[in-house]
Amino acid sequence: MIRNLFRILIIVIVAATAYAAWHFYFNKGTVRITITQEQIDEALERKFPKESTYVKVINVHYENPVVEMIPGQDRVRISLDVRAEVGLSGILTKSYDGHATIATSLGYNPSSHRFSLVDPAVETLNLPGLSKSHLKSLGEGLNLAAVLWFDDIPVYRIKERDLKTKVTRHVLRNVEIRNDRIIATLGLPENENTQSNEKP
Repeated sequence: MIRNLFRILIIVIVAATAYAAWHFYFNKGTVRITITQEQIDEALERKFPKESTYVKVINVHYENPVVEMIPGQDRVRISLDVRAEVGLSGILTKSYDGHATIATSLGYNPSSHRFSLVDPAVETLNLPGLSKSHLKSLGEGLNLAAVLWFDDIPVYRIKERDLKTKVTRHVLRNVEIRNDRIIATLGLPENENTQSNEKP
């Protein structure tokens, strides 16, 4: 009899501890999500190649995205092969081959529950033989185009089963790169977290 009561007591304590941990994790704690370089590679491969036209005479083709993690800056660098064709509708068109690198950050949209690459900035753009004026126009256009490209490419989406928790209220609190993986930390907004802590 005493042994059975002791077992019941242990079960109750374990259950109470588990509930308390779950309650803290989803109400006041944080959630960590790991995004691998392979996942970003696959997301970009599905959306490339891309094409853009600048000043009506420069048609540019971007392809073969290569992802590189930048641990010290916690940013993601995208390298692209670039081919620019200068001319009017094939008349006296000349092609220039080169490459570009674009640095981005990781962003999170709570309403769509997805992560994407944001704040793109062109680091390098090399097209040997292309005039400086055309190269400048291409660089400015690439900065604008990259914003639309990467915002439209979700690199990770929170799974349906996770949406049943209060992760839907969380925002991106921190991003860290370790061993070619992005560790994204989600948490409650500062004002909501403060209000929660002030409750008795």
